[in-house]
Amino acid sequence: FELARANAREVLGLERLPDLVLAEQQARSEGLALRVSLRMCLVEIEPPSQALAKLRALVPEMERAGLRSGLQSAALRESQLLARCGQHEEAVNTLRPVLSRLEHCHPLNLSVAQVWAAAVEVFSAAGLVDDAEAARQAGRGWLLDVALPHVPTEFRSGFRTRHPV
Repeated sequence: FELARANAREVLGLERLPDLVLAEQQARSEGLALRVSLRMCLVEIEPPSQALAKLRALVPEMERAGLRSGLQSAALRESQLLARCGQHEEAVNTLRPVLSRLEHCHPLNLSVAQVWAAAVEVFSAAGLVDDAEAARQAGRGWLLDVALPHVPTEFRSGFRTRHPV
């Protein structure tokens, strides 16, 4: 919940759930990418079954628009929601294609570290300890080897705090 709230603050500049809900309602007339971004924030704080239904409702529109990064985000968040609903096999089956496409298509408004953190969550919930550890190591490797060298020294501590893997 706190990571979602921080993501909402960072990406959208919003602080409270009512602000997110109002922003989502207003965004219906705005661009699809904005609506997807808002939905991804709300996914983390709404009841999983409700969030899953709303998330899935956006998928056809993203497919028509060819918003691949939004589809990546939706599939990743869907896998998390399925895991939270106890549908572990479906969650893992939804997650694996996201990970296989990660090198070529990053999810909308999510860092690679956040993707790996979500993978750890889904694999752990499914009892796939080896897969969860591999995801943890992949996320840690990306964070330390790819991202961190590009962050100015004075911001590295904060960067590592914001990207938990």
